[in-house]
Amino acid sequence: MCACQPVSLVESDYINISMCLGCKRVGLHYKNILCGFEYYDYEQFNESVQRISFEKHATEFCGQPRHVILSTCHTDIQFCFTKTEFKFFKEALNEGALMLEVQKAITNGL
Repeated sequence: MCACQPVSLVESDYINISMCLGCKRVGLHYKNILCGFEYYDYEQFNESVQRISFEKHATEFCGQPRHVILSTCHTDIQFCFTKTEFKFFKEALNEGALMLEVQKAITNGL
């Protein structure tokens, strides 16, 4: 039996960010990739992604429109985003960070 008690923080067609009420881990599910973070690590990941400029870091990608490639904690797995996808991803991460703060305030009784 799963002891996880996930609370959804951000939901859309391609992304779901949730937090387990029990262990407080944050889950980032983007398309078919699921990444897990400790609370602090999610904050650091979000801050790192927010500092990335698509225009400065995007590269040609196999004759397709430019993409930005974002590393994960596993060296062989990366995210690959078009400009629109990356903008949406960054917005969702920020929304998740805000909702984590709200959840933290609710849990701690403000």
